[in-house]
Amino acid sequence: MLKGARKLESSVSEKQLTKRENTMREYITTKCGIRIMLNTAEEDSRILEAALADPDAPPFTDEELEAAIPHLRRGYYPAGAISSHPNPQKASVMLQLDVDILEKLKASGTEWQTRVNDVMRDWLKQNSA
Repeated sequence: MLKGARKLESSVSEKQLTKRENTMREYITTKCGIRIMLNTAEEDSRILEAALADPDAPPFTDEELEAAIPHLRRGYYPAGAISSHPNPQKASVMLQLDVDILEKLKASGTEWQTRVNDVMRDWLKQNSA
């Protein structure tokens, strides 16, 4: 396994003999049922060797990987890290909207998210005690 690589969470781990290579291949099955064939130690070694030889794309160090992990999920910012957002006064959120409302908002043109923010700000001004 590559330095700094993490093992995927899975519900099932299995080994299977592949006929073509006559080698034991290890598979994992994710919680949503996707079956993933894992690299052999030899394949990992060749991949790492090629990555280390590429001056334009060096592999992450363990420290760099740890720093990047919280930002790998789109829109996720850990507590206290709002300054990681491109605009420190804004925070990314997931909001569930009715499909018809979302379609009309998007059809109203670019920056529809800004208009939603403005409407919510007006509502808060009118309804705050």
